[in-house]
Order: sequence, then structure tokens, then C-alpha cells
Amino acid sequence: METTPQPTPKKSNTGMILGVGAIAVVVLLCCCSLAVIGILTMMGPAIGRTFSSINNSLMTPNFPDDFPDDFPTPDFDMPDGSFQNIPEGGRGDEILRASAWGYVVIAATLDNCTFTPQASDTRIEVTQEPDASGEWKEEWTVTCDDGSEKPYDVTFTPSAGGGTDVSVTSGD
Repeated sequence: METTPQPTPKKSNTGMILGVGAIAVVVLLCCCSLAVIGILTMMGPAIGRTFSSINNSLMTPNFPDDFPDDFPTPDFDMPDGSFQNIPEGGRGDEILRASAWGYVVIAATLDNCTFTPQASDTRIEVTQEPDASGEWKEEWTVTCDDGSEKPYDVTFTPSAGGGTDVSVTSGD
């Protein structure tokens, strides 16, 4: 009997392929990590300056030197140093009254009291003297364009951080 030669079985290279692949992946990850670290090291100061610049831009308004002629600006501070477009009276100084007046104008607008803010037509009456915490209340009565009058309760509360908080509610 004659025997036929049997082909020799092929050896499996699977283990070697997996080993080389794993080494290649580790080397690739190391190279990428080093590249990222290098880029961040070189770019870090520039990125920091960029974020600092953005933060400074947000914190400091950049108003143009020359406003257009039709740019609407509030007319609170007059050339002679007086505040002619805010109401007179009450306990607050001119700056506090100007702040409160802005809130009253907004509240009146939201109440459909269309009016051209006339400080001279607005009456301020102190309704509560300062209490132990320093809070006081006033009633500000504005005149609407239709001739009707609307009262607003304005509360002045010393804030913990200094200054005074102002809140306005409709007096109706």
C-alpha cells in the first residue's frame, strides 16, 4: 500500500498578529498623547490670553467714540449737573431716584400706561419711613397720556453688599 503524503498543517499566526496589533495600538496612543501634550504646552499661554481677552471684553463695554446723531440716549444728567428728567422728592438722592425712575417707567409701560415720562408730573410721597433695617417705601404717581394717574409702590432696601436695592410694584 502506498501512502499519500499528507500536507503539513499550516501554523496559525493569530497570536502573533494580535500581539503586533496590540503593540501598534499602544504605540499609536502614546504618540497621540505626546502630540496633544505638546500642542497644549505650546498653545496653553495663547489660549489663556484669548480667554482673558474675551473675559475683559465682556466685562468692559466698548462704546464707540462717536455715536450716530440719531442714537437714543437717556437725558438724565444735564450739562449744568442737575437731574431734570427724574422726579423730585422722596428720601433718595438723585442717583437713587434715577434708578427708581427707570423701574417705574418700565412698570408703567408694562401696565399699558403709555406716557412720555414727565418727571415734573410725577409725585413722590414717602409712605413708610426707614425701619430698623433701613428699608423705606414711597408711592410714585405717574400721569399717563390719557390723563389718568397710576400709583407705584417703590421699596428701597439696603443691600448686604452695599448700595440700595429698588423694587417697584403697581399700587392699584
